Amino acid sequence: AAPLGPVVVNVRNPGQDPYTLTGGFTYVDQAPRRVFAIRPSKGIQAGGTKVAVRGSGFATGAVVTIGGKKARQVKVLSSTRISAVTPPGALGQYSVAVRNPGVPAAILRNGFSYVEAPTITGMKPATLPTTGKKAIVITGTGFLTGATVTLDGAPATQVKVVSPTRITARAPAGKVGPAILVVTNPGQPKATLPKAVTYVKAKPKPKPEPSTTPTPTPTPTAPSLPRCRALSVGSIGTAIGTDLFLTDADLFPASVRGPRLTDVAFQGTSGGNAGSVTWKASPPRIVWSPPAGQKATGRITFAYEAANCSGTGSGSTVTVFAD
Repeated sequence: AAPLGPVVVNVRNPGQDPYTLTGGFTYVDQAPRRVFAIRPSKGIQAGGTKVAVRGSGFATGAVVTIGGKKARQVKVLSSTRISAVTPPGALGQYSVAVRNPGVPAAILRNGFSYVEAPTITGMKPATLPTTGKKAIVITGTGFLTGATVTLDGAPATQVKVVSPTRITARAPAGKVGPAILVVTNPGQPKATLPKAVTYVKAKPKPKPEPSTTPTPTPTPTAPSLPRCRALSVGSIGTAIGTDLFLTDADLFPASVRGPRLTDVAFQGTSGGNAGSVTWKASPPRIVWSPPAGQKATGRITFAYEAANCSGTGSGSTVTVFAD
């Protein structure tokens, strides 16, 4: 191995004096450069999606490109993490490259996909009580897992992206009158539908007839349990072609007691064959079987119940990759 630092470059043609360039090449000591993942891995064609690139060996001054186009607002946060904003691009999958100054680029093949911007075509029902809590159905295009829904800025609950064209949720409380519906995919501009629904004053409950019987002494009740919340596990990897086993220790913090899986869904984010997922409700267990002989990434979405919280914790996610 050559010593670190600048060296002399000599070029000699047969029978001629050599051409010499002093300091023409520099040997550097840098960690291996690799790009493991980019999150989110999808964005709209117009660009502007805020992304986080994870890997190793990143250096100050690094340049990020997607499909050969330079990303904007690139910030090297550490040797393993870069934030950036995507450039415009055509529909399809593209490689993500990180190039440190003066050295070849590290590349994640087909790491990012440009997709159509989300649109909203309608919402049912057309009216809602001001108290909210009613089930709603939103139709449109380009909906992605993790999308959020608001009505006049108030967040809906129990949001579930059933497909790229359909979302179900529970409406928030609102004021009397028309409300603006907004759907936002992770890290992307929002889709808006003005006057999507009209809030109407909730009908008062009829007053009960006065009772002539003595009112019984109420029985003390145990305090109600908090709602099971959505969990974000982060990224967990395995070797290419090797099954990834996720147990309750991987999926749940210690504060969640007695968890039980109620639903598991898998979406490949690397294009093509991203493998398959099997799962067991209790004790919780999820097994991802990535394709043999190739890199792959995906997102597992799961719902659960637990002994120390009420309802269902839906929308919980874990990102998996085989590298």
